[in-house]
Amino acid sequence: IATAYSKFLENYDVGPKGRNEAFGLLLVRSSTEDMERSYSKLEVLTLEQAKAVVSGYEATAKPITYQKAEQDAAGNPLPVE
Repeated sequence: IATAYSKFLENYDVGPKGRNEAFGLLLVRSSTEDMERSYSKLEVLTLEQAKAVVSGYEATAKPITYQKAEQDAAGNPLPVE
C-alpha cells in the first residue's frame, strides 16, 4: 500500500481530501479486486486518478478476516484470555 500511495502522490497533486480518498481506495483494493463500487462513490478523485492509484497496488487481494469476540449478557466484549 505504501509504495502505491507514494508513487501516486509523486504524480498527482490531489490535496488532503484526495490523499485520504486515495488511501481508502488502496485499503479496499488490498482486500478485493472488484473496485467498481468504490469507483462509483468517488468524491474528490477523478476516475483516471482512482484507477492510477489502484493500478499501483500489485499484491494479491486478501480479505480481512476476524473472529467475533464473545460477549456478556449486556453485549460487551469479554476479555481475551
